[in-house]
Amino acid sequence: MRPRKILTAGLILALMVTGGAYWLLQRPLPERYQSWLKERVVLPSQTPGKQLTVTFLGTTTLLFSDGRNALMTDGFFSRPGLLSLLLGRFAPDTALIARQLTALGVTQLDAVMPVHSHHDHAMDAPEVARQTGAVLLGSDSTRQIGLGAGLPEQQIGVVTPGTTRAFGDFSVTWLDSPHSPVPPLIARLTGNGEVITAPVMQPATLRDYKEGQTFALLVEHPAATILVLGSAAANPEALKGTQVDGVFLGVATLSKQPSADQQALVKTTIVQTGAKWVIPIHWDDFTQPAEPALVPMPTRIDDLLGTLEALQEQLEVSRSEDSSSPHLALLPMRGQVQIE
Repeated sequence: MRPRKILTAGLILALMVTGGAYWLLQRPLPERYQSWLKERVVLPSQTPGKQLTVTFLGTTTLLFSDGRNALMTDGFFSRPGLLSLLLGRFAPDTALIARQLTALGVTQLDAVMPVHSHHDHAMDAPEVARQTGAVLLGSDSTRQIGLGAGLPEQQIGVVTPGTTRAFGDFSVTWLDSPHSPVPPLIARLTGNGEVITAPVMQPATLRDYKEGQTFALLVEHPAATILVLGSAAANPEALKGTQVDGVFLGVATLSKQPSADQQALVKTTIVQTGAKWVIPIHWDDFTQPAEPALVPMPTRIDDLLGTLEALQEQLEVSRSEDSSSPHLALLPMRGQVQIE
């Protein structure tokens, strides 16, 4: 009887572990958020004859192009898996980056601009700069990532809050912005609030990619003025007086924040800036491949549906005195905002 009891106990334990993993890792089905997804959002230009296209590439990677100049935030394509992140060392997938850039038709960029220096924002940026001739622009922590990847010093620019750079019709201003709140264990693993002080040699560990300075980006163009926030947090003082046409809003961990904090974020970044449209970014599971489609984080870790519903509710509450709230849409991989 003893072997049978051991076998039974083992089966029960296996079922409990499997059930627990299923509960923890369950994701919302695509049909649950399909109504939010828009392959293309077309908006009017603020200047007749001036056009702008913004393509979403997962996490906080955005490609801005007006046909003459092109800029990219983050440039994160490699997306190492969870086990590599937690247990090992990893490096940019140069072949994958080349394939993604080719699929986008990108041969040249003016700049690649990580919003901070965590791996899911900055690890691929030096390779993107190398393959496209772009200048890598970010904090000194981002500079250390570039140096460790062998990018020449002259191809790296260090920016601080208040820095503005021009690229053709584009003007980009870097604004101080906090990182979204995360649990203490995650903060220790990812170096939240810490800076990188030496070149990050490849392959590297998750702990090597410390946060550094976190920025919001104000991208101004004759077609539209756009605010990019890679994290679900904002600095009200840095955004005071800023008026924009639209916001790309990082929403990772937003579902875990109190309702009052969600409302404050919407008021600071959308209502007070006069934004007419809002596109959530950083909603996908960056440990999973981007192809054939982006997938949300497991619901127990970050509830995408709850985030979208809360955003819509907060927008309607904050703009209750207005006839309409800002347009809210979710872009899939290579989904575009076209301003024309």
